Amino acid sequence: MVRIPDLHLSLNPYLAYTWEEIDIDEMQQDYNSVLYGLTLNWRWKMIQTTLKYYLEDNLDLDEQFHTVRGRFIISLTQRLAIVVRAEYMEHSITKDTAVLVGPAFVF
Repeated sequence: MVRIPDLHLSLNPYLAYTWEEIDIDEMQQDYNSVLYGLTLNWRWKMIQTTLKYYLEDNLDLDEQFHTVRGRFIISLTQRLAIVVRAEYMEHSITKDTAVLVGPAFVF
């Protein structure tokens, strides 16, 4: 992990192995993949942002898939915040996009 205190920023590159099993209507498939990723965190006062990107290199399909996730948090008090979360994921047969907005309660 690399921290840059003057910018309130941290960068975390990573490399991982993943195994996925899909079992749909009596059809089963197993996939082995390598993930290459980077997570970026930025905090300043009561604002926090996290961005995560990784590339899935599927060894069995010989294909690559991208995933991007982001989260933006504004703390209103010590116990209440507003959160925006967005995500884009590529899969072998679909592409998923999601955006969630709402309150977060810390207890």
